[in-house]
Amino acid sequence: MHTEESHGTRYPLAAVWEEILAGTFSTIGRMERLSKCFEPPTRLYMQQELPNSNESADLDAAIRAVHVLVWKDWLSGSLERQQARLARVRLRVLRKC
Repeated sequence: MHTEESHGTRYPLAAVWEEILAGTFSTIGRMERLSKCFEPPTRLYMQQELPNSNESADLDAAIRAVHVLVWKDWLSGSLERQQARLARVRLRVLRKC
């Protein structure tokens, strides 16, 4: 599988997209899914379901790199688009309550 040395990781970034973000089409949804992989006690991104997840340093670097790419995508959007997406998320959360 192709790896992304330019992002400072030997773990394949494509695996992060395919395994963690499969079926998540919105940028804010992707940020949410990736943030759930962060383990505050260790300050590392982890995901047990990924192949070779025992390579924690490489896996952390790969998830971190994807999270940065998704965050940059979020920031590149217009303020109106961001507000509309956040309004939809708030509505979805309120419906669950």
